[in-house]
Amino acid sequence: MTGPGLEYGTATENSLQLRQRQATVSGAVENNMPPTPTVQRIFKIFNRAEAIERFEVLEKSLGNVKRRFHGTKALCGLGVLLNGAACMRPECNACNICANGFEVRGEHYSRFGDGVYTSATSGKSNDYAGNDNKAHGKTFRCMFLCKVAAGKTYKIQLGNLPADQCPPPGYDSVVGDVGGVGGLNYDELCDSVLPAYWIVYQLN
Repeated sequence: MTGPGLEYGTATENSLQLRQRQATVSGAVENNMPPTPTVQRIFKIFNRAEAIERFEVLEKSLGNVKRRFHGTKALCGLGVLLNGAACMRPECNACNICANGFEVRGEHYSRFGDGVYTSATSGKSNDYAGNDNKAHGKTFRCMFLCKVAAGKTYKIQLGNLPADQCPPPGYDSVVGDVGGVGGLNYDELCDSVLPAYWIVYQLN
């Protein structure tokens, strides 16, 4: 299957190196989400050249690059069915991220202001994975594994942060640390993000 910025099943995908990488990604998802899910497929995202160039500039200037999960909704069967096509509807977050990268929106998740919210914990991102996709009598969800140029991070244990302090002066990103009084159950990180993999998993 090939979609906008998304590819699965090519010779490159079947290489030993990528299979090892897929196993690592699968383990990261399954080890951080109760109940343990079953990863069905992992797609590598081929980002546009300009998106890669922008991220590489941030990667060099900010540093502190992390791997983080991002859960979102898919309104079509992208990745669930191997013959499923990308719908590219404006309201389908998954298709638009695969094709165009992330767009900063603050109207839904404004705990730390406008930005792209990611987590080191797949269980946290699963909370935002949106609608379940059903195929062959099974229920699937999807999430992204991303590269994040976190730079100098500001850690906070409160549940939110004023909009004009996201991030505070002198910092590049905000990390909601675990264990504070504001109801943070998992770490959350909001900043410059490049999608790397699209993960399809089944909830057991």
